[in-house]
Amino acid sequence: MRILGLASLLLLGFLQLSCAGGGSGNRKPKDHRNEIPASGEISGTVVKVIDGDTYDLLLSSNSTERIRLAGIDCPERTQDFYQVAKNRLGEICLNKTVKVRYKTRDRNGRIVGDTYLDDGTWVNEQLVREGLAWHFLRYSQDSTLAAAEVSARAAKKNIWSIPNPVAPWDFRSAQRSKP
Repeated sequence: MRILGLASLLLLGFLQLSCAGGGSGNRKPKDHRNEIPASGEISGTVVKVIDGDTYDLLLSSNSTERIRLAGIDCPERTQDFYQVAKNRLGEICLNKTVKVRYKTRDRNGRIVGDTYLDDGTWVNEQLVREGLAWHFLRYSQDSTLAAAEVSARAAKKNIWSIPNPVAPWDFRSAQRSKP
């Protein structure tokens, strides 16, 4: 009787592991970063928007890459227009096929690049032109992004409609220096 009880417990444990995704289903996903060249061009479908300047791209290999839009910086989570920028990035490219031209990865492993829709729309510039992102001068000297920001400021679009908007890099710096 005792052996039967032990066998039942072992079988029950095995079934719980199987149903809970134990065993091989719990393995960490393969890191595909080494399969993507250090720079170049990739395309895929935008499957998730993380914030106003970051999204996940599903590649034809069924792997995903996190993409950070180069040369721009959108409001942080608790800043004005954060949700507007995030929603707008979703409207522009979620569930659409995009092309990403990139030269680097950031310290978080994200591909940093320029995103283009099939119709040629440069998503990075679109967000700046709509006043939902700053031209990130620390990392970009692009004259098109600079002109887009000047135009959005003059038209008082979105982030430029509020008095004294705080750039995301200044906001992050202030958050880090808080006790």
